[in-house]
Amino acid sequence: MAKRIGEILRAKGYVSETQLNEALQIQSQSRKHKLLGQILIDQGLITQEQAQLFNYCQKCLMLDLVGRINSTTELQSLLSAIMEAARDIMEAEGSSLIVLDHDKGDLIIAVPTGPASNEISGTRIPSGKGFCGWVVRQRRASCRLRCLQRFPLLRGY
Repeated sequence: MAKRIGEILRAKGYVSETQLNEALQIQSQSRKHKLLGQILIDQGLITQEQAQLFNYCQKCLMLDLVGRINSTTELQSLLSAIMEAARDIMEAEGSSLIVLDHDKGDLIIAVPTGPASNEISGTRIPSGKGFCGWVVRQRRASCRLRCLQRFPLLRGY
């Protein structure tokens, strides 16, 4: 699994754990989502070149994923690889592929990753509930993080 930018920069000695935690706090409180690398650059803790190290790691991850896509014929293995890569690229704790059961109208967590993946795999979500329900109703697969923070009804699932 690819390392997150903070782990890479800490391992290289570019930032301390305290500096990283402060930057993550700034990121979580910013009104407009800012990349962690940009926050660290703005604070003068790293250079643009050091931040580009992470971009290089993400490109390597994508190339690895393309190789797996081109070499697998088993759907579940392919979807798992895609969701793991998405989780790594987004620097998320977990990710899930959620599919619509057209017969029953429910959403099903089909390919979860992360620490809770065993508990949530196969969970059915009413199509009118939470963020996933909003996506189904709106027929839009995207909503920025700020959308979730402004509208509490979209939180969860």
